[in-house]
Amino acid sequence: MKVGNLFHDIPVGSNETIDTLLAGRGNATIERIVSHGGRAPAEGAFEQDWTEFVVLIQGEARLVALEPEETFDLKPGDWLEIPPKRWHYVAWTSRKPPAIWLAVHLKLA
Repeated sequence: MKVGNLFHDIPVGSNETIDTLLAGRGNATIERIVSHGGRAPAEGAFEQDWTEFVVLIQGEARLVALEPEETFDLKPGDWLEIPPKRWHYVAWTSRKPPAIWLAVHLKLA
């Protein structure tokens, strides 16, 4: 068994850090993402071939989905399911405290 804590070893001073917590088991990957005041312009929007389920654990964030455009202002405990092929980007995250996300990537057959 593995054990950890999402609030331990928070990186300092980087824009964004992604730690893979679980991978290689079936079709799911689980990550902890720490964002320190990050933002990406609409030109930085991206799409994925899988469903992403994100939960904001700490801090605040704004995620923008495109086609159609929707804005989501997130606070701790809020979650969002991003379907495959949906263009999206993170418009901003809080710096203090940093935004801590739990992201689950589901590659469904």
